Amino acid sequence: MAELPTFAPMFGMKSRSALSLLPALLLVGTISVCAWFSSCANIGSPNGGPTDEEPPILLKTEPEMNVTSYQGKKIEIYFDEYVVVENPSEKVIVSPPQLEPPTISTQATKKLTVTLQEELLPNTTYSIDFSDAIVDNNEGNPFGSYAFTFSTGEGIDTFQVAGHVLSAENLDPVKGIYVGAYRLGDGEKANADSTFYTTKLERISRTDAFGYFCIRGMAQGRYQIVALQDGDQNFRFNQKSEQIGYLDSAITTSSYPDTRFDTLWADTITVDTVYQVPYTHFTPDRLLLRAFKEDATMLYLRKAERLYPNRFQVYFSSPSPALPRITGLNFDAEDAFILEKSLHNDSLTYWLKDTLLCKMDTLRLAMEYLQTDTLGNLTPLTDTLALPVKRTVASGYQPKEENKKKRKWWQKNDEEEEEEEPQIQYLSMRLSPGSSMDILSNITMSFTEPVQGVDPACLHLLETAPEDSVAKPKPFVLRQDTLNIRNYYILAEWNPGYSYNLQVDSASIYGIYGLFNNKMELKTKMKTEDEYAALMFQISHIPDSAAYVELLSEQGKVQRRTPVERNRAEFYFVKPGKYYARLVSDRNGNGKWDTGLYPSLQPEQVFYFPKKLDLRALWDTEEDWDLTALPLDEQKPDPLKPQESRRSKQNGY
Repeated sequence: MAELPTFAPMFGMKSRSALSLLPALLLVGTISVCAWFSSCANIGSPNGGPTDEEPPILLKTEPEMNVTSYQGKKIEIYFDEYVVVENPSEKVIVSPPQLEPPTISTQATKKLTVTLQEELLPNTTYSIDFSDAIVDNNEGNPFGSYAFTFSTGEGIDTFQVAGHVLSAENLDPVKGIYVGAYRLGDGEKANADSTFYTTKLERISRTDAFGYFCIRGMAQGRYQIVALQDGDQNFRFNQKSEQIGYLDSAITTSSYPDTRFDTLWADTITVDTVYQVPYTHFTPDRLLLRAFKEDATMLYLRKAERLYPNRFQVYFSSPSPALPRITGLNFDAEDAFILEKSLHNDSLTYWLKDTLLCKMDTLRLAMEYLQTDTLGNLTPLTDTLALPVKRTVASGYQPKEENKKKRKWWQKNDEEEEEEEPQIQYLSMRLSPGSSMDILSNITMSFTEPVQGVDPACLHLLETAPEDSVAKPKPFVLRQDTLNIRNYYILAEWNPGYSYNLQVDSASIYGIYGLFNNKMELKTKMKTEDEYAALMFQISHIPDSAAYVELLSEQGKVQRRTPVERNRAEFYFVKPGKYYARLVSDRNGNGKWDTGLYPSLQPEQVFYFPKKLDLRALWDTEEDWDLTALPLDEQKPDPLKPQESRRSKQNGY
């Protein structure tokens, strides 16, 4: 066969036949065709081009910005490129608020159209705050914080106020809560009437991930400022479940001429020019509202259930001042239960003492309890309940039955089956701690069912000194937990570095279902003082006479708590590690944080120590803590804040 011409010069290769290059040519052709079709399908964004990092540019608005005497409902905003509006229902705020939200449309054009749905108020300044919702269509570059303003009257109200909303309980920024204003007359006090309950907010803003807000378009004058997590979107406080916040006194809008420094960068690390920019500084701009939910004062029965044969649970919506009264309908309820209850009677567990009751499929009973009526008063109510067993095997309860040992098939006797000894079932018991014991802890005995009786004479506690090998009897006190009645504590004067041995004789403890304990033993060693750190705070500007400080883990969980005495909070025998701290101003001295009640009572105050604490063994750490040294919105260490707030800060939002 004759040689075909070669195409080496085309490919820059040594001479080869065209036949041998045919597969390569077909591949190149296929790739070229695919690339051509791809380029036709994506005209606007060719591959390999530079990434668009420039934000959209505003060209014009119709009507013009700050137009007066405007009666229309449509606003059109033109840009130099295609734009979209991200999360308009969350980010775009119209003030004064409208019950029917506006329609916002871009329709794949360079124009953004906003159409208001409600009638406009006369002689009123309107602001449409887009926040950072406007971005370009290709790369999502934000246009920046933007608000369009117009007036239905002859002038524009230009005053504004700003600040932050924090959770009153933990100082976390509250995102997405409305912050609103009511205009006050001369001499009129804030929060003095029912306006917040009956009238929708006059001017509004919404907080970002940092809890920051800015209310625009305000006239010069006095205002009442409130925050509202508006569940039903009516812009008024009418549900106890809604989170709220308020300032105790009125604020007055004001402004003054000011200057700020702007920096022009030559590159990412080199400053080109720093210049001053004059602007109007509106105040107040450091408002702080502490958001809270009022106590759920409605008391009602949430549910009653019987998960296991030997007990049933009753749950109420809120703390109850009295325990229910139970009457059995298909059994005798007199002395039939052992009650295990929560601190405020909102969670109750009734253990059945009689095993015959445990075997009943359904318990029927009448329960009389307190419930909040339509007038807000506590009144007695009686419910008839049927409680079937939902699970066939109870945790901590096994019916007494003879268990026959399994035998091999060749050991079976068809005529006669030998009687086997039943396996002994013991009362389930757990001893803690393990082999190592903290100085401030105690030995605990835990049971899966209530205990009928404990014989202390059958409990033996032995103590061994570090330099001695002879164990000696150690005096102790046995005490039952007042809430979790299935826990018992061994209390003694523990010595650091000493070893302890608790011996529990068999049949010394028996449960309500007739089971006895097996013999048990716990060996543990108390840690030495050298294994711990100490922390002391000298605290100033405590707002109330009573307060306590909580030591927090790196995840924000409470590890220890101590009262403040003579402006000092002291923690001894602390495990070495990294911690944070917060102070709760315990106004009523009940040892817990309490919420507020609008408009008469603000929630109790919370403060955070702004630094991480690195506590080391054998070290005493002393810290001065001025509660007013930093504003509340700057106190809480960043690692303890919600992830969204930290992420937003890192991204520069």
